[in-house]
Amino acid sequence: MFDVLGKRTESVFPSFSDLPSTRFASAIVLSTDKKLETLALVAKAALTCSKGASIWIAGEKDVGIASIAKALVKCGEVSSKTSKAHAMAFEFKITSEDNLNALNKLVVEGDFTHFDDPSSKLSWQTRPGLFSHGKIDKGSELLLQHLFPNMSGTVADLGAGW
Repeated sequence: MFDVLGKRTESVFPSFSDLPSTRFASAIVLSTDKKLETLALVAKAALTCSKGASIWIAGEKDVGIASIAKALVKCGEVSSKTSKAHAMAFEFKITSEDNLNALNKLVVEGDFTHFDDPSSKLSWQTRPGLFSHGKIDKGSELLLQHLFPNMSGTVADLGAGW
């Protein structure tokens, strides 16, 4: 999608780290199936836009777009709700400075969390929406205890419980 849009006259930025320092007039966010991740994306988009800018959020009803709209009411103004078949879209605007604090909290809650376990000398990162967020799951713990007792260095646990 970015390649197609990038060939047109619009500026398209595939990640937040690529965003320019200027503020945007509007943004569009497509929800994921993870509520905290989507709220963090909306918050990041809103924080890159000028005050009062429209942030349009769209997503499928069966993955919780309505609960995202409900959560965002605490952080600004939600309006222009429209739905069709299995999807919903709505507009979100920052209406006060207090909204910025609430949005920053959403960014932190939806971002990666780092954990250290001094007893096992292990550390890991996880993010909300992943299975067993915030603690090691029993399957990964079992693997660590029995399959890799002398493991060291950096290891990726992909597709496992975390």
